[in-house]
Amino acid sequence: LLYGMVFTPDMAKNFLATDTREALAYISPRTMLLFLAAFVPPVLAAVYAELPERGRLRTALRAGSSVLMLFAGLGLIVLNMQSFASLMRENKSLRYEIAPVNVVWSAASALLRDAQPAGAVAKTHIDPAPVLTAAQKRPAVLLYVVGETTRSADWGLAGYERNTTPELSGLGVISVPRAEACGTSTDVSLPCMMSRIGRSNYSRARILAEEALPGFLKRAGADVVWVDNQSGCKGTCEGVAVRKPAVREADCPKGECFDSVLLAELETDLSRGLSSERPTVLFYHMMGQHGPAYSARSPEADKAWLPECRDADLGACSRESIRNAYDNGVKHTDRVLAGLIRMLQARTDIDSAFIFASDHGESLGEQGLFLHGAPLLMAPSVQTEVPMVFWLSEGWEKTFGVSRASLARAAAGRVTHEHLFSTVLGLLGIQSSAARAEWDLTGRTGRAAPAN
Repeated sequence: LLYGMVFTPDMAKNFLATDTREALAYISPRTMLLFLAAFVPPVLAAVYAELPERGRLRTALRAGSSVLMLFAGLGLIVLNMQSFASLMRENKSLRYEIAPVNVVWSAASALLRDAQPAGAVAKTHIDPAPVLTAAQKRPAVLLYVVGETTRSADWGLAGYERNTTPELSGLGVISVPRAEACGTSTDVSLPCMMSRIGRSNYSRARILAEEALPGFLKRAGADVVWVDNQSGCKGTCEGVAVRKPAVREADCPKGECFDSVLLAELETDLSRGLSSERPTVLFYHMMGQHGPAYSARSPEADKAWLPECRDADLGACSRESIRNAYDNGVKHTDRVLAGLIRMLQARTDIDSAFIFASDHGESLGEQGLFLHGAPLLMAPSVQTEVPMVFWLSEGWEKTFGVSRASLARAAAGRVTHEHLFSTVLGLLGIQSSAARAEWDLTGRTGRAAPAN
């Protein structure tokens, strides 16, 4: 009711996977009043129903009338089954809009049918012997940044009317303005974008049963670290070193860290001993523009558009103020990503590469929808079109046999989350049966190792 969303199994999984910090962002005076208005009447009715009744006849009449009405309702459905079935086939989203069936069905589906990312322990190896083919002569660092809720519609490099990406625009990055996300929620998209199984052959059960990209790279011989400024990796970082960013007063004024804290994390990772024999792969998971508290995603220095909505209840804010708060968060993301790339550029003693990919987009009131998580069959493009960014040093091109020009040409075509797994393998020069040449934007998959 508040955000124009439908209650799907994915939404139920989001609900089950949230944490206290994330949940508190949704609390506002209006949400509490709405909760009481919806919750108190049925509770009072339930209490009244449990009060002692005078006489068995009244109890029997009440039970009988309830059963009669139930059968009458079922009878109406049976008599109109052909029309009802046709309606449900043509409008699949309708099954998630009929209350309270939608809540019961989606919750039961999430609990009983759908695998949970954190629940899978034993992972199937997708290739028994992946091989690092590049002959390193000095340290090599690949930084893979996972964005959160960053949509192409408000991304400056995608042609947005506001320049929300002023710093990235001047760095000569390879920009993918509109990539297709695997899902509309982190719970779906993050495991999918870290898997060899994409949306074209989507199977949630298979994705969660197989090892994810970080663990696969570690088994191939890379040093892998996952740094999480979010509410978890949804099972994709299993088997690798994981840490939260160190709390720094400048970046974490209220105990919740802006993504600028990742700049200090990269400084820490680059200062430790880096291997000259195998690549180091860093996965940084951003807070991004996670809603509805968009204003909390950017410090005052990045608030270029005012006034901004500072209320968890988006319905109490104007569309303009909501957009302002969101865009200020995008501008902060731009500053952080550009800062990370500049730090890599400054290290001329190492070979480096960079990837940024957002997990899904966001609705900011278009068509009456807010936030994300809409079923793909009805999700608007603002929830499914996300930006990607690539950058390579000259040393990386030479050591790993990757052509920046070829990558730029491939990135100018149709790009989806499904490209990420094989493209990372191509960037690192990993020979594996899990790589698919048609999804490798580098064109590296299937070619021989570069001569060094």
